[in-house]
Amino acid sequence: MARRRPSLANEAADAFLRLTTGAGFLAGLFWAANHPVTPTNCTGTSSDSLGKCMGDTLWTTFQPYLVGIGGGTLAGALLAVLVIVVIRLSAHAFQRAPGPANGGTASGADRPVVASASVAGPRGRSMIARYPGTCSGCRSSIRPGDRITHIGRQNNRCAACG
Repeated sequence: MARRRPSLANEAADAFLRLTTGAGFLAGLFWAANHPVTPTNCTGTSSDSLGKCMGDTLWTTFQPYLVGIGGGTLAGALLAVLVIVVIRLSAHAFQRAPGPANGGTASGADRPVVASASVAGPRGRSMIARYPGTCSGCRSSIRPGDRITHIGRQNNRCAACG
């Protein structure tokens, strides 16, 4: 089975997502470095109070980094996903909108209906024959290059039978 190569749009979206996530990570790191927390002085002589004080000191020291880096990375990724979704939705809407750029009129009322080769209808899929065969409706011969309707395995119809 042949593997499909990713399209240029998918590659660009992936690169944009990685770039903005990395930028969010760096922004969060710089924010955390500029907002240091002063640790509390540990008082007490018992091992329990000293251990609790050291744990609290480590948590208050690393908390700005965790919040800054995590928040920046999450914000960058969410921003990238939002931009990618908006671009893809607007691109699909622009491609589907009938207009002079897409071969229709401004109103789209008299746009011709064209059966696509990749769209399967209730009566089968319209395509160009690649191999010789026989029409299952009228038993005429089908040559490569003829327009056929493919309904299922060994069930191809010529253009006249549809």
